[in-house]
Amino acid sequence: MAQVDPKQIKQDGATTGQVLVWNGSEWAPGDASGEGGAGVNIFRQQTIAGEAITGTDTALSTALLEAPKSNAALVLFLNSAKLIQGTGDDYTVSGTTVTVLASSGTAPDITTDDTFVAYFVAGDGNETERQEEITPQAITSTDTKITTALTNVPKSPESVHLWVNGVHQIQGEGFDFVMDGKDIIWLAGTGTADDLDTGDTVEVWYQSGGGSDKSRQEVLDLDYAISAEDRSVRDLLDSMPNSTATVMLFHNGALQLQGPGNDYVLDGPEIEWLADSGTAVDLTTSHTLAADYVGEGATEPKSVHGDFLTSTTVTDSTSTSAVFATKGTLTTASVPPGKYRVAWQFQTVGGSSDTPEARIQVNGTTVHVLTGVATADFSPRSLSQGSVIVEVVATGVQTVTMDLRRSAGSGSAVQLVNGRMEFYREN
Repeated sequence: MAQVDPKQIKQDGATTGQVLVWNGSEWAPGDASGEGGAGVNIFRQQTIAGEAITGTDTALSTALLEAPKSNAALVLFLNSAKLIQGTGDDYTVSGTTVTVLASSGTAPDITTDDTFVAYFVAGDGNETERQEEITPQAITSTDTKITTALTNVPKSPESVHLWVNGVHQIQGEGFDFVMDGKDIIWLAGTGTADDLDTGDTVEVWYQSGGGSDKSRQEVLDLDYAISAEDRSVRDLLDSMPNSTATVMLFHNGALQLQGPGNDYVLDGPEIEWLADSGTAVDLTTSHTLAADYVGEGATEPKSVHGDFLTSTTVTDSTSTSAVFATKGTLTTASVPPGKYRVAWQFQTVGGSSDTPEARIQVNGTTVHVLTGVATADFSPRSLSQGSVIVEVVATGVQTVTMDLRRSAGSGSAVQLVNGRMEFYREN
C-alpha cells in the first residue's frame, strides 16, 4: 500500500477516535478496541423494518450491514424489548441473515408496524461476546446472589448488560443489580429491583477477555420535564462515546430508537430528546433514562441546573421582611476545581410602596443584586438575566441560591417569579 498523506483522506462518516478498518472488501471508518495487537471491534446499530410474518420461521428480507464477529455478538430488539437468540427461542443468526422463529420458536407474529433494532459487534477484536440465559429463581424484597453465575469472568462489570422479560435492568448500588466477579447480586432489598419469580426470563450479554475496557453505564439526571418539544437532556454522558453506534439508551427499561425522526440524536456526549420532530414520549423527572455505551475520555463541560417557579404572589411573612429569604436553591454534585458559569433569570414585582430586591449567591457569596421598582398594580415586572464566572478551588458540592427581600416600603407583598438558575463548567 503506497504512503498516503492523512490530509487527503476524506471523513466519510468517521467520528472522533475511529480508525481505518478493512471490512473484507474496502477500507472504512471503524472503532478501535483494546491495546496493541488486540484487533478492532466495529460497533453497529441498525434499524430494520418489520414485515408480515405469521406462524412460520422466516428470514428477514433486510440483511445485517455485515456479519457479527460471532452469533453472540448480536443483540436483537423488537419494539424496544430484547429478543432471545437461539434454536427454539425468538431468532437465529447466520452471517448477515436473521431468521425469526415464529413457528419452531417463541417469536411472536410480526407486522409491518413493528421495528427491529440490531446492536452488534463486528471486526476482529479479541474480546469474546457472550449471551447467557440465567436460571430464574424466586427473590422477594431482599438483596440476593442469583444462584446461576456467569460462565466466565466479565471484562468489567460495566460490560455486563442484563434484561428481565426483555426489559433492561440498571447496574449499580441503589439500582437493580451489581456484579461480584461472575456473580449477580439482585438488589430487591436496598435497590430498585423488582422481585424475581421462577417464571421470569433473565438474560445477560457481556464481554470477557481482551485488553483495557471502556464500557460505560450511566443513569442520567432528569431534573426537568420535556413535553412536545425537541430539547437536550441537561445531564451529559460522563464520557465521549467511541461512536454513536455504541450507545444504547433505555427509557424505563425500553430501548429507544436513535436518529432523526426517531426518539433521540447524539451530539458528542449530549442527548437531544425528540418529543416534537420525532417519536419520543414526553419525559418527566420521575422517569429513568439509562445509557450503556463504549466511551473515550472524560466529557467536559458537565452541567447541572435547578429550576423553580413561584406563584404570582408571595405573601409569607419572610418575603415582606427587610431580611433576605431564600426562594430557590441549586445544589450541584461534587465538582472538581475549575472555572464554572452561574447563570440566572428571574422577575421581581413590587407593591405600591414596596421595593423588591433580589440577589444570587454562590456558596454564601453575593454575585448579583437587582433592585426592582414599586408599583401600584404589581406591574411592570423587573427582569434580570445574566451570568458570572466563579472559580472552584477545591473539589466539593456547590450551592447557588436566589433570595428576595423588601428593601423599602412598609406594605405586605413583594414577589419573585419565573426564576431559573444554572451552573455549568466553562470550556
